[in-house]
Amino acid sequence: MENKSKLNSSIALLFRTHPEFGALVGLVLIFVVFSFTATRFLSLESFAGIVTVASELGIVAAGITFLMITGEFDLSVGSTFGVSAMTLAITANAGIPLWIGFLLALAAAFFIGLINGIITVKYKIPSFITTLGTLMFWRGILLA
Repeated sequence: MENKSKLNSSIALLFRTHPEFGALVGLVLIFVVFSFTATRFLSLESFAGIVTVASELGIVAAGITFLMITGEFDLSVGSTFGVSAMTLAITANAGIPLWIGFLLALAAAFFIGLINGIITVKYKIPSFITTLGTLMFWRGILLA
């Protein structure tokens, strides 16, 4: 009984000192559950889809990291991502070369970020409020 309580306290200490293990345990649990419940979860196509989505989210998260380090927020990042994707899709459907569409999508994201930055810095509005407003604005544009 004493060994069991020592094991429980050492596991609790591990999670307290290294909280990232909680995310790892959650990931393992998700993989275990879905490998038994979804028959095609452990297929090559499934892993390719997971890696594709994870790479997109990782690129976006890398940019957000700089804001979080400085104590700022950008709630509009999802809408900015959507505007960029829509810009690329519209230019591709119009027959414009893909590399030009890609540059236009990057320019759209740049200008949205620039607008957020100008509103936040020049008018001293908290980034939380600024990006919440631009999130709603750009999401409305995308849904229109």
